[in-house]
Amino acid sequence: METVGPPVLGKLKFGVPSGGAFDRDSYQIALALARSTEPVCLELGMAQVDFEATAGGTAAVVGAPVEVEVGSRRLESNRSIAIRKGETLRVTAPRRGARVYVAWGSGRELVLAEPPSSLSDEILAVSGPQGGLGSCFGRPLSVSLLSNRVGVRLEGSGVTHGVELPSEPQCIGAVQVTSDGTLIVLGPDGPTIGGYPKLCVIIDASIDRVGQLRPGEEIVLSQVDLEGARKLSLEHAERLGRRLDQIRLAHGQAFSRFQ
Repeated sequence: METVGPPVLGKLKFGVPSGGAFDRDSYQIALALARSTEPVCLELGMAQVDFEATAGGTAAVVGAPVEVEVGSRRLESNRSIAIRKGETLRVTAPRRGARVYVAWGSGRELVLAEPPSSLSDEILAVSGPQGGLGSCFGRPLSVSLLSNRVGVRLEGSGVTHGVELPSEPQCIGAVQVTSDGTLIVLGPDGPTIGGYPKLCVIIDASIDRVGQLRPGEEIVLSQVDLEGARKLSLEHAERLGRRLDQIRLAHGQAFSRFQ
């Protein structure tokens, strides 16, 4: 469990990773559903967590699908829930996916018409600076147990090498390959430089999907060109913007009824 906020921008050149939520869409939707006044929430892993409310308010639980318990109420996640002071909020371990976001605020109870897309979208990438060493596209890859916010490890690439490079800048989503063929997809807490060859880079529109990968899951990376990546990222941002606007509008309607 970690407290996450917006990414730190402009510090990569000083060796400071951007941080922030791994599944950024779920993070932003949770804040909007809760009507949070602070841009921070909790990022939960694959475990059950209990919270005791020290004040009344609204909790939003978004991301990997879980069951939420408040008193005698048993609810599905991807919604906001009114909680009274002293009540316990139980968030069970996710059935699929890896990360759940819990935000606190003063909103009303709302249910998402559809959950965030980070569990269903395919994972797209553009070729990297050392992509000529071998392709990791179109073949089944297995998510390793040794995965975390620093990097998600993928096994089964079949690409081995003896290349040693001087360290160079890298970004979230860069897919490094170790000498034994293990792929490491850099996460929000990953290093800002590295010397492993980079076969490809996950596009911005697919980073949230990477954040929801769980050990043992099998995936396939699909290739897209730079122009396609830009287009998909713009479309992704527009969809998220519309969803956030709908949530804010729903909160406005809910509050206006009681004024």
